[in-house]
Amino acid sequence: MGGSVRREPPRKRIARVQTADRDATTGKGKAAGSQPRKVRALATEASLVRSAREIFERDGFVSARIVDIAENAGVAYGSFYTYFDSKEEIFRAVALAVAEDMYSNAYPHQADDGQQTTLSRIEDANRRYLQAYARNAKTWAVIHQVATFDDFARELLREIRLRFVGRAAQALRRRQEEGLAPSDIDPELAADLLGGMIENYAYLHLALDDSVSPSELERVVAEATRIWARAIELRP
Repeated sequence: MGGSVRREPPRKRIARVQTADRDATTGKGKAAGSQPRKVRALATEASLVRSAREIFERDGFVSARIVDIAENAGVAYGSFYTYFDSKEEIFRAVALAVAEDMYSNAYPHQADDGQQTTLSRIEDANRRYLQAYARNAKTWAVIHQVATFDDFARELLREIRLRFVGRAAQALRRRQEEGLAPSDIDPELAADLLGGMIENYAYLHLALDDSVSPSELERVVAEATRIWARAIELRP
């Protein structure tokens, strides 16, 4: 990234890019010819991120080229550097967008109406996680590839794991307080171990092998939920 001007962090930028992307998709805002320059710039940036994801999924990170990303987005090669300093920076924007999709869809922001049982909550969490992973599986394979040599990708994977494990541990502690799970289980360790089971399945069978059908995924959800319930000795 050399001596270029410091731009806002990719995490902050991606929120703007996603907003512009949604507006462009839904047709919100003014017609293209009358859009303010800033809005058009955000739309171009969003287009570059979408294009980069396609190229990374097709070619992998190492073989992906900026010229292909720009051409795929319909942007001049030199214009790429108006928005991103390097291939590494646009990859980070792609990875953050995928992580946000995982967060928002695996754990949607909605109030618990009290009607779900503990078992159905576990099942719902497993299903949402695996469906979100399957939707982004090709990009996850690239993120794992990059994590072997890049600190950012490693930290992103770690952050995602910690967030999901923390959520599961919190839920398990509540079940213990309610007397629905044994008190001698370590909630953090149990959540880490059981979450690792789901995560490893997703990587091996979704990221590395895209042959899992929706019906097969449902069978995996059911089996994973039974294993979770038995492992924490879930009580009626």
